[in-house]
Amino acid sequence: MDPAMIITFGVAVYLGWSWALTLKKTKCASLYYRPQTGFVTITIDDVPSESLDEILKLLARFGARALFFVNGSRCRPDGAGVKEILAAGHTVGNHSFSHYFFYPVSNRVIVNDLERNEDLLASFGVASPPVRTPHGYHTCSLVRDLHKKGTPFCPWDFMLLDFLPLPQWVLRRSLVRFIRKGGGVLCMHARKRSVKVLAFLLDMLYPEMKEDDQQ
Repeated sequence: MDPAMIITFGVAVYLGWSWALTLKKTKCASLYYRPQTGFVTITIDDVPSESLDEILKLLARFGARALFFVNGSRCRPDGAGVKEILAAGHTVGNHSFSHYFFYPVSNRVIVNDLERNEDLLASFGVASPPVRTPHGYHTCSLVRDLHKKGTPFCPWDFMLLDFLPLPQWVLRRSLVRFIRKGGGVLCMHARKRSVKVLAFLLDMLYPEMKEDDQQ
């Protein structure tokens, strides 16, 4: 067989497997973390970032709350970003320390990285944070292992592709479809381009605030 065909097939299999790892699993659905924040739960991955202050100010303007998933490797030694999130009344989650790209096959490797991040977050005043692994990769065995140690896993119902250089109208249209389908847990990312689309989302969720701003 042509080596290029073998490589292409291998990449396709890996991508398909990776995509399947991000999906919610019915067999362990009862163990998932269930945010109690209404029609849409805003979760923001890859924090802290240079956009954190803008995101916090925007949420404060609308009186909205979010769940921020933090990577320890992004944190300052004094935990300034994490402390700002807590002070603003939001929830902090564990997004791993290293934010690995490829899925580590061993649950022990994943849990060790999560525990390293949990210890760091504890030093910043965060107790028992919910977990979302990088890219949302998970298996039921991992969810059960986390549940046994009292750490709930938080999947998403919809992931916004705001980590890609897509036009704002594409991101906005995908949010409209998400809302029309009934909302749920939304996964966003702490990118510069995410600030504008977050403002669009909040305008939809809190139209009365937009009217007040226009008066």
